[in-house]
Amino acid sequence: MRVKHVVIAGVAAAAVGVGASQAVAHHSAAMYDSAKTIDVTGVVKQWKFQNPHALLIITGPHAKGAQTQWEFEGAGASALIRYGVKRNSFAVGDKITVRTHPLRDGRPGGFMMEAVKADGAVVGRIAR
Repeated sequence: MRVKHVVIAGVAAAAVGVGASQAVAHHSAAMYDSAKTIDVTGVVKQWKFQNPHALLIITGPHAKGAQTQWEFEGAGASALIRYGVKRNSFAVGDKITVRTHPLRDGRPGGFMMEAVKADGAVVGRIAR
């Protein structure tokens, strides 16, 4: 009987350890400055409608007006659908303005809150 208890306890401890490592592996939003909101206008280079996080890459101005690549992380595809964002919401070459909580370290990127297309259509009003 004693051996069974040790084996069961070992399996339970392993299961808890796996669950904890997965929780730690998912990053927090601490890298984004949620106290700041900026708008970045540019041209869509790539749109990945995926889980666990969507990715929107645009080319737009950064320091001293130089054109650079901006990377915006979004919610996962299933959450974005609830906000009206679809796989075909953005196409390469679209001119858009992205409202974002920027990265704290100053790199060109942030958490995408919404985007406004050239025709004025708002896509994905996730937060204000």
